[in-house]
Amino acid sequence: MNKTLLLLLMIVVVLAGCSKNAAQQPASTAAPTTQQDTTNNEDTTNTIVDPLAQPVLVQVVVSGGEAAAQSSDTAVPADIAQIPEKEQITKLLASGAVPLDSGENFNPDEPITRSQFIHWMYGYDNKNIKPKDAKTPSFSDVDATNPDYKLIEGLQNAGVITGFPDGTMKLEKELTRQELTLLWGWYQRERSITNPIVDKSIMEFVLNKYKDGNTIGDTYVFAVSHYAKDEQHSLEQVFDVKDTLEPQQPVTRAQAAHWIVDKTVINDQQKEQQEKTAELEQEAEQPSSESTAQNTVTVNDIATSSVQWQIAALLRAGIAATDEQGNFQPDESITRRDFIRWMHGYDYKELKDADQAPAAFSDVDTADPDYALVEQMRKADVLPALDQDNALKLDEPLTREQLALLWAWYQDMNSVKDPILALSTVQDSLFTIGDAKDIGKPYQNKEPYIRAVATFAYGEPTYRNVFGFTTLLKPQADVSRAEAAQWLVEYTDK
Repeated sequence: MNKTLLLLLMIVVVLAGCSKNAAQQPASTAAPTTQQDTTNNEDTTNTIVDPLAQPVLVQVVVSGGEAAAQSSDTAVPADIAQIPEKEQITKLLASGAVPLDSGENFNPDEPITRSQFIHWMYGYDNKNIKPKDAKTPSFSDVDATNPDYKLIEGLQNAGVITGFPDGTMKLEKELTRQELTLLWGWYQRERSITNPIVDKSIMEFVLNKYKDGNTIGDTYVFAVSHYAKDEQHSLEQVFDVKDTLEPQQPVTRAQAAHWIVDKTVINDQQKEQQEKTAELEQEAEQPSSESTAQNTVTVNDIATSSVQWQIAALLRAGIAATDEQGNFQPDESITRRDFIRWMHGYDYKELKDADQAPAAFSDVDTADPDYALVEQMRKADVLPALDQDNALKLDEPLTREQLALLWAWYQDMNSVKDPILALSTVQDSLFTIGDAKDIGKPYQNKEPYIRAVATFAYGEPTYRNVFGFTTLLKPQADVSRAEAAQWLVEYTDK
């Protein structure tokens, strides 16, 4: 076993055993009531008045839930019976990533558009990346009225998509071979494509074996050369190229299916996490204590959410609620205040009255509605300050690295609170992460953030399951309310 793999194995073992308190009290034993809170600045969602109050269970009805269900029909269309890509197309259809036309045909020889290819590769392996309703479009030709807007913004937020140099996506354009390599390389976060360190002339030399190697657009040289020389000989296998690449040739639907199915590799960590999530979802669908619920709430905006059942579980427990229009606002950023409330409410830990003086946090005084909660949590050492100014800044958006630190501290994890591994060793374990150096960047003391993020990215793959199985962590990205719900429900219930 090489030294790198041995180091990673050691780190995973240490990080995985980092919780002092393995036994947790069930989330339903105590949680706050669901009432309207008028103290949260811009958060219009109904939350609790007293975060230390007893729970009120809620029965949840998801409006539009039945309409969101999709057919799992995987019949093999007649028009692929005699083509070489039949096996790959059949697998793609079985995944539900591709719909047939009205005549139940796949149309294998038709060119595929850029939009269709993006939907297919995402549908076959979504990497747990979630669509995002961004406030500002990332591409000039894909605004909020475009049906692909949320998907494109979700991929952009995850750092796994790129457009044309002019800032467009041209979604309805026929996809060419060279464009395919760039889209795929970014989706898979191939470093030689997304962040090349070699001179372009070297890559152009690689392409000299093809008669038309010099016709490849400058934007695509690194991507095409990567797949021209990879071990699978991808371009040769899929497009049957010999001495010419034909980089501007449109990609057919059959070729796209061949590429996506043969080149998609889902790692063991992602497979294991998907299985755990599926088990939790099945358990969540079983009859529960909803029959004792005092209230019923109808939610209007989570029917198409990929984490619908996790949000519903949080609502059922009385931890969060909808606004006056019946919306959960899953795409809105969650504040630190609400996450701390949800965290304590859903994964309840008994706290004792605090008698500290002065206040534990510099910016949470006795007039704050959460003063008692945070004082008691600090006294129990389950809530850290988020920087050396001993502040919480409760009404600011929560970031991913802050969530990791808050949760690790709340769970009393040795890997963060009482670590064994040297910080340099933890940092070395993140060598495959493209933005690892950004972890903790805004803070004077980066160490707890680095340790917390590393814990959940490796020892416990919760971070990737919630924010996407990619090689980017985006530690300063805001956490959405849906992501916070997923984290709390999956991590606590498992």
